[in-house]
Amino acid sequence: MHPKYDAMRAATLVMYIIAGIIAIALDSVLSVLISQPIYSGFVHFRANYTPKAVALPEGDATDAHRVPWYKRLCRTSVPRTGPAVHGVLSMISRVVSLEGWRSLYQGATVYVAQTFVTTSLFLAAFFLLMALSTYGYNFPVNNPFAMMGAALFVETAMALLVLPFLIVLQRSMVHPYRLNWFRPRESLQSVLSEAEYTCPARLYCLPGVVSAPICKLLVMHGAQFAFHGASAWSGVQPALLRLVLLKGPAGKMPPVPAVSARELLGYAMFVFVLVLATVPFDCALVRLATQRTASRAYRPADSAAPQGETQAPLRECTPRLLDQAGEPSISLRPGPAPLDPGESYFGASSAAPYGGLVDCMRKMAEEEGCASLWRGATLTFLAMCVGNAGAASLAGVL
Repeated sequence: MHPKYDAMRAATLVMYIIAGIIAIALDSVLSVLISQPIYSGFVHFRANYTPKAVALPEGDATDAHRVPWYKRLCRTSVPRTGPAVHGVLSMISRVVSLEGWRSLYQGATVYVAQTFVTTSLFLAAFFLLMALSTYGYNFPVNNPFAMMGAALFVETAMALLVLPFLIVLQRSMVHPYRLNWFRPRESLQSVLSEAEYTCPARLYCLPGVVSAPICKLLVMHGAQFAFHGASAWSGVQPALLRLVLLKGPAGKMPPVPAVSARELLGYAMFVFVLVLATVPFDCALVRLATQRTASRAYRPADSAAPQGETQAPLRECTPRLLDQAGEPSISLRPGPAPLDPGESYFGASSAAPYGGLVDCMRKMAEEEGCASLWRGATLTFLAMCVGNAGAASLAGVL
């Protein structure tokens, strides 16, 4: 092979590596500055425990049975314990007013680490596919079912790899004390149990935390597989996959099919149904990742060291509440562990831990109503529509 050609290939590889490093750095910074406050609002909103309060019946008790079932399902006049927050934006406003903007960036270090790992895995797969395509490997890019199967495999692997980061991040966001992640040992001891700290692989054994993301991905890709035949799916979502894979010897990509207004409307309806089917898994995952167990109780990081070890108290690990009599931003589901202010302030009674994904969804519906399973669905729907529209526009331009 000609030396000049080898030098060009080496220079191209170096440029790809530099571009990847810059992309990872920019993605991490933008994720912390922009995405984390919104994601923190989602986590706070979905972790907020608002069970139905016990109230004396007013008037004829049989009147409730005359209300149609669909009105009882969406009924909001039921008295509840805990802060009454009705949306992600309202939750963000409440957290800021009670605890300040700093609370929305709780766990920023973990969020950066999670973003770094996710982006690195994505770019590694991207460059691997580009390299294989350059050497003439033919991917079945025109077979949407093969592409969806490959996407399901990659997304499942990535979801399982970042799951420990996700659990630690969500626990940090709803933690009742400020954590100093520049001292990771003490902070990890504060959010993890002793068994989880000594063996992080035990996080995969928590009830339902593995089945929730896998079930969500199966539902998503199963719906996409069923929806492919008569829809705009082939022109919207896999466009970026073709953009990655179709840099073959000819350097041409297959044309993106034109999408009519009717197909876009049908696709919007499909996204709406997909959000209704997948958001309950996200809500359940937050509850399963942040729930209290008998072996884990939230405690300040300066008291998290094992017995027999001494350490200096952390200045940054002060309670998030401005004073001990202040109102917590959210109500956490009380468990068998000792109660922290978020559990005891609103007077919720102790409850048995969730035993798994199905048990979590059932208890959420029984204790808080079915609406608790679809918290944040509106913003999720808007984000998916905007993201897919951007993907289609990018594919059309490129």
